[in-house]
Amino acid sequence: MKTGGPGAHAGDGETNALATEAFRVAAKRMRDAGFDVGGRVEVLVEPALEVGGYSIRGEGDRFRIVASGRAVRAGRLDGLLLHEMSHIYRMRTNHPSHDSKIIEEATSRVAEGVVTEDYQRKILHDLVNNVEDLYADDIAFPIIRKSGLMKDTQVSALFQEWVEDRPAESQDATRVRWENAWSLANNARAIAEMERQGVAG
Repeated sequence: MKTGGPGAHAGDGETNALATEAFRVAAKRMRDAGFDVGGRVEVLVEPALEVGGYSIRGEGDRFRIVASGRAVRAGRLDGLLLHEMSHIYRMRTNHPSHDSKIIEEATSRVAEGVVTEDYQRKILHDLVNNVEDLYADDIAFPIIRKSGLMKDTQVSALFQEWVEDRPAESQDATRVRWENAWSLANNARAIAEMERQGVAG
């Protein structure tokens, strides 16, 4: 089900109204900061979604943001929308970090003859997503902080939640190497985010 313009769909009217209003406010905050995402963006709430949310490109110049019910219940919808709208802005302005042709070419070269297992494909996907997140958060976090949605201590705590300090465990030595490499890269992303956003550890 789609609406004629930006909106939200969910299992009940209360969540629908909440997400629609949150989108309207987030879009204004983006415009005021100089990052207008334009129209043809819809927001849906998926109650059982395990991740916080995601954004995808649809047909033509349409985009969809899917937020989890958990993000809504935890009061994180406003920040999530700003983050996902920052991804959409990067895609609409053809930023290299979100250029599907560049990403496909780079990952194909890395993956050829090496990435054969599902867990390897997931790690490669997550690595690409981390790079995309860095550039999206360069837009989102200054707006989040200026809007008072998160204090610096909360931003710092969020970044530190991403850090993994336990080595991988498996009978498969190759999988252990891949997962430990992923942890190193993911930890580096958390540190990079803190440095880029000027947040103390």
